[in-house]
Amino acid sequence: MADPVFFTKTQSVSTTPDPVFTVRLGDLQHSAARNGTAFQSNSATWMVFYSDKKTSDIGKVLDGFNQEEFVKAFDRTKLNTDYLKLVHPTGTPASYRDLQVLKVQIDFLAGMERDLRMRYRSRVRMLAHGTARLISQGLDMGPINNGIVNFVKRLADRL
Repeated sequence: MADPVFFTKTQSVSTTPDPVFTVRLGDLQHSAARNGTAFQSNSATWMVFYSDKKTSDIGKVLDGFNQEEFVKAFDRTKLNTDYLKLVHPTGTPASYRDLQVLKVQIDFLAGMERDLRMRYRSRVRMLAHGTARLISQGLDMGPINNGIVNFVKRLADRL
């Protein structure tokens, strides 16, 4: 089967996805397969990420309390650097496809990392964050008005 058009080389983007992105997707696929089997016996397990560059049952399970290991498992340095080269005014001219190939990988890895970090927060910390989020959403200059409503207004003014 041919590579999806999404990863076709355009100007400066690699023809293959970033290795960290590929490994994390492999972890997701492995976990989905394991849970699909487990659901048949009503014993699904947590999503598991591995700390090494391989996706397998023999890989070392990621320790969420080891900061260095955590950062390495979701390393987006190369992707971010490549993205900055494309958006910098003096950088290589980039197509929309170039930017999207990098952006999708960056956002997906960041989301996976954020979601996994949630698992290791204490109940007190989660309550504090939840309370602060609700309070800020009720403010006139909070994220709902400032981030969404005002964005739509500014967008409408430009068109």
